[in-house]
Amino acid sequence: MPRGPLAIGTYGNISTKQQKKGSWRTTTRYRDDDGETRTVQAFGPTKARAVADLKDKLASRSRHRDSAITRETKLSTLADLWLAELTFEDGVTQQTIDHYRDEINVSTDRRAREDTIKIKSALGGIRVWPPHGLISTSSACPK
Repeated sequence: MPRGPLAIGTYGNISTKQQKKGSWRTTTRYRDDDGETRTVQAFGPTKARAVADLKDKLASRSRHRDSAITRETKLSTLADLWLAELTFEDGVTQQTIDHYRDEINVSTDRRAREDTIKIKSALGGIRVWPPHGLISTSSACPK
């Protein structure tokens, strides 16, 4: 069974190789915020220095991540952030944003049906990333 993809913001095994002129090169695979896995490398005069430089590069990459959305973020917060982001998108009218907001938020109108399901009332408390062990890879990948 193949191993799963790296989690966003993490890296795989670090490999080292001594170069012809004596310096050291270290490489690893890093999964960026956009979900793409890229090779990151660093060089150093010693193996230890090359590994340390690579780890510094990886740490600086993860520092650029947006901390507004984490594994602990609830879907209700994510929906609010998405609605706020839509205001900056070209071609998205205020009417469209209001329609989305009506589908996300529970209506405060007394005439609204109480049993109407909205995203916040039905799923708002769910976290973006479920606790470890709740994701079944076997059900996601049909045989």
